[in-house]
Amino acid sequence: MDTEDPVEKRDVGALMAEALKRNSVPMELVALVNDTVGTLVSGAYQKPSNIPACLIGVIIGTGFNICYYEENAQKYEYSGKVINMEMGSFNKALPYTIADIEVDWFSNNPGSQKLEKMISGMLLGDIVRRAVIIAFKNCAPSSVWKENTLSSEQVFDIAKDTSEMLEISQTILKSAWNWPKKEESSSILFIKQLCEAVISRSATLLACSLFAIARHLKILEKGVSCAMDGALIAKQPFYRKKVESALNSLAALYGISQTIHLVTADDGSGKGAALLGALNSL
Repeated sequence: MDTEDPVEKRDVGALMAEALKRNSVPMELVALVNDTVGTLVSGAYQKPSNIPACLIGVIIGTGFNICYYEENAQKYEYSGKVINMEMGSFNKALPYTIADIEVDWFSNNPGSQKLEKMISGMLLGDIVRRAVIIAFKNCAPSSVWKENTLSSEQVFDIAKDTSEMLEISQTILKSAWNWPKKEESSSILFIKQLCEAVISRSATLLACSLFAIARHLKILEKGVSCAMDGALIAKQPFYRKKVESALNSLAALYGISQTIHLVTADDGSGKGAALLGALNSL
């Protein structure tokens, strides 16, 4: 990002402390923490005592990122012990659908954060919308071509719809796209299954990310706890179950039982920063 006052490669903590002093603000900066690290600290503090140590922190909502505790951090030229992975940028080996390519192309950062674009809640609705266009082409109502017409929350509501005639899904699609309510049920069912697939893929990619970190740390059999915060995990129990199911499937491939325990760190970034600030003030 270009600014008149670039901060790249500069200590933003020191810059903030200088700004506070320069403006005579009676405040001392004791900790500068991003949301992922704050979530890790908060989860480590809140987790039950009967589950393994909390070594991984995740934000999964509008955006996506992971950090983890790395005993050998100096090997990777880190001075501390917690590595902020910027996990959303991992993408080299990912298979992409046409919908993914379109979502990336029309984003404000084409070619970047590709994993985040497949996982985070911000774009689940757009992935479904573009997939519907690809599947139905000119048979879909013209309003489907309009951006930001299907939210991630609506995607979840459709995926969770258990009504006999999928009335909930029909109502949502009628409101979002003016999809004919008398449309043959197979079309509505297809869109419901598409929503389920997009959510499941997001949850599975997240599970694979967590499993890969646990494998890197060589603690698969010992087990590890993962602190999680963000709208998808905090507001969508349906999503959490999908993540846990994918983790169990991965564990089964290695012939082990549950190895990654998910800990919800409510307002993790705020509480984690407060904890670190308190510790730094002792």
